[in-house]
Amino acid sequence: MPWQADRVGTRVAAVALLLGLALSGAACSGDDPGVAPAPDPTSDADCAPRVPDPVFTALGWTATGEPPEATVRGCHREAQEGYVEVRDRTGYDKLCRTLDRSGGVGPGAPADWVGDGVEACAVEPAGDVGQTKVVARREGDDVTQVTVAVLTATSQDRVRAAVRELVAIDP
Repeated sequence: MPWQADRVGTRVAAVALLLGLALSGAACSGDDPGVAPAPDPTSDADCAPRVPDPVFTALGWTATGEPPEATVRGCHREAQEGYVEVRDRTGYDKLCRTLDRSGGVGPGAPADWVGDGVEACAVEPAGDVGQTKVVARREGDDVTQVTVAVLTATSQDRVRAAVRELVAIDP
């Protein structure tokens, strides 16, 4: 009897393996309507206009000689004093509910300072060093998420001015 149970277990494992391979093959073919195609990747060239030099001037920073680069988190550009990221996303309400992750997950505060007629939420540091995150609604559920990470003391007024410039850029 034990040898029969052993053989059944081997058969079950083989069937499970074949079924798994068949399903993974279907998923890779792109025929599954439940799997959305990957969005077009952002290139470094796409990022150049998204994080321009005037943003760093508004911050009082000097950008490194490197142009903005595309990363998994959007367009990224650095300076000695910190860095700036701009990212296109969807889901304004959810993003605003979970924007603050400084000690858990909390909501961003309404940010009417971003611009006239711009619906936005933000998380700002208590002082002149830290990370400012802003989510600004575009059309429908599309949003622009801006992160300004300040490593060297920079007034929040300058950070806000830079965020306003970044949000005003049409993706």
